[in-house]
Amino acid sequence: MSKIQLKNATIEPYFHKLNLIVDKGASLAISGGNRLALFRTIAGFMKLESGSYQLEYHRNETKNLEELAAVRQEKMGYVAKNTDLLPKLTVLENLELPYFFQTGANQITASKHQRLEQLSRLIGIHSLLNEKAYGLDEFEERCVSIVRACINSPSILLLEEFTMDFSEQQCEILLNFFKLLKADGVTLIATTENAAISGLFESRITV
Repeated sequence: MSKIQLKNATIEPYFHKLNLIVDKGASLAISGGNRLALFRTIAGFMKLESGSYQLEYHRNETKNLEELAAVRQEKMGYVAKNTDLLPKLTVLENLELPYFFQTGANQITASKHQRLEQLSRLIGIHSLLNEKAYGLDEFEERCVSIVRACINSPSILLLEEFTMDFSEQQCEILLNFFKLLKADGVTLIATTENAAISGLFESRITV
């Protein structure tokens, strides 16, 4: 079964009767002037005016925004355009902070900490975990945000405005990390106008 399926999806004036299928473990780059409208519809920030949106067994076109937010929290990891790291906290503290907000706990579980350690090694920021966030460069900040979005093992990773200019080596790091996520069945969706970044994704759509 497809992970995401839009049929005759319409939100005027952004897109009209759009059809889109994204399979489990696939990757999609969205470009064009209306890319954010489609992206935010997939993420559940916007409701369809007509048509259908099925995410696994969820019929999202029937849900209100509060219900869509619940689906997003359960199923998706979201990497916003702005990384919003707290500069005076360490990288590890920034990674743990959303977990504390979501659970109300004052200590992260051993399994979640192990996952953060594992993901940090895979994307190459493990040596930075005890460094203050204000010392990170833009690429390192982006990597921290990606790991933070993956802490709850989402089935869909959403990358908003993934447009910065990465070096060839940085693109290779991201590509290898994304391959590992996809091997675990994670679906990747990004908005970008950067051709090099689009090349990291199997499929592309312009809206």
